[in-house]
Amino acid sequence: IKKSKIIIENLNKYLKENKIKKIKEQIKFFLEKRAFAKDKRAIIQIAKLYEDFLDPPEFINAYKWYNIAVATGIKSAKNKRDNMLNKLNEKDLLEAQNLSIKLFNKINN
Repeated sequence: IKKSKIIIENLNKYLKENKIKKIKEQIKFFLEKRAFAKDKRAIIQIAKLYEDFLDPPEFINAYKWYNIAVATGIKSAKNKRDNMLNKLNEKDLLEAQNLSIKLFNKINN
């Protein structure tokens, strides 16, 4: 993720917005595929992608993936998930929790 951030910053100088958006979508697709293969690194990375790399950030999706990361035993995700609480209202939090439960069950079945 750290290296990707540097690469994206450099690419911003050379690529048009639609190309950057397409690259981000491909990264998201790749990480989701890895997350469904139970790759714990991908689970935390996709949460970071939603929080830090998308513009605007998608806090509901970030919380959803951090919550899944916590459920899969990634200890460092707990603080990140809890920090997301400041960025979500009650309705969005409920939605994020429901989405994370559904996705967690889908990943584990």
